[in-house]
Amino acid sequence: MRKLWQRLLLAVLFSPATCVCAQQLPKGLDSLFYGKQGIHTRYPDLGLSIGVVRGPATAYYALGNTQPLQGVPLDSTTLFEIGSVTKTFTALLLAYEQEAGKLPKGAYLESLLPATVSLRPGLRHRVTLTAMASHQSGLPNLSNDRYIQALIDKDSVQPFHSVSRDYLFKILRETDSLQAPGTYHYNNFAFSLLGTLLAQRAGRSYGDLVQQRIAQPLGLRTTGLTYQTAHIAGRFTTKGEVRPAIVINAVAPAGGLKSNVVDLVRYVRAQLKPPAGLLGRAIIRTQQPVYHDSTITMGLAWEIRQLAGHRVYQKDGDTFGNSSLVRFDRDRQVGVIILANHQDAKAVAEAGDLVYQYLLLNQPL
Repeated sequence: MRKLWQRLLLAVLFSPATCVCAQQLPKGLDSLFYGKQGIHTRYPDLGLSIGVVRGPATAYYALGNTQPLQGVPLDSTTLFEIGSVTKTFTALLLAYEQEAGKLPKGAYLESLLPATVSLRPGLRHRVTLTAMASHQSGLPNLSNDRYIQALIDKDSVQPFHSVSRDYLFKILRETDSLQAPGTYHYNNFAFSLLGTLLAQRAGRSYGDLVQQRIAQPLGLRTTGLTYQTAHIAGRFTTKGEVRPAIVINAVAPAGGLKSNVVDLVRYVRAQLKPPAGLLGRAIIRTQQPVYHDSTITMGLAWEIRQLAGHRVYQKDGDTFGNSSLVRFDRDRQVGVIILANHQDAKAVAEAGDLVYQYLLLNQPL
């Protein structure tokens, strides 16, 4: 059995024009993570990197090591696979084009397709780009359909390795009808295709387009499709099995980005107070509700919830070895980022809830 992690929590507090200074974990959070029923007690092998925003203040905390047995301590600069949080970046690229007047809000999928890809009648003028970015397109989803099973049969370790742009187009050509269009069905294929087509339209790779339109303007120094530093979190299943870095190819727009909590705090700050100009307007567009039913309200990629009487935006993500959560509340000007070195969405969600509730109590960071 892996030894329990040392009780090491690195916390730094930033204010806009001050230096970084060390900080003890607040007692309230300490008891939530290390009490009898705390996160660390129930998930002793889980390593977390946490970013917290409240008004002008920012705090970073970390629990555990990059590798449970022999790694170095996690900190705010440790890079993780952020999985489906990537979808919020892809949706922002779409909103950017819409705000620039290059794509109408009601534009159909055909507006981005090359002439060599023709849709069957059941798809023509049926799928909008906005629907693709809010999980209501009705397209195949690369999650629980025959396509994902075929990919797993081909390579159970890296099933998305063989997904190219041509493979995405092949699926489109084979699709003759939509599954419950206009209703919410989580869809990795739609986001993979959307990001691929937006990049193709711009004459760049998806990774380069994210850098040009989002990462560089917002000062996200390590966010991208490749590891920009050697300080990388380990990757483990919920059972503690080691996983290799995910190879995702054309599925990158649905879940391929790597990042750390320093960058994601900057990303959340831009969500809380969008910058002036085109990018800021695009950020605001992604937060506007475009779909609602009895179980969920969606912006572009962002899930919109009512918590304690306020509108809260969030997106979680999983790869085969990491999990992530980004949550923010514009009314209260608070945000939480949780990154984990295991694929454990349940533990990450619990940690996110604990930290968020702590923020609402207006306790010191």
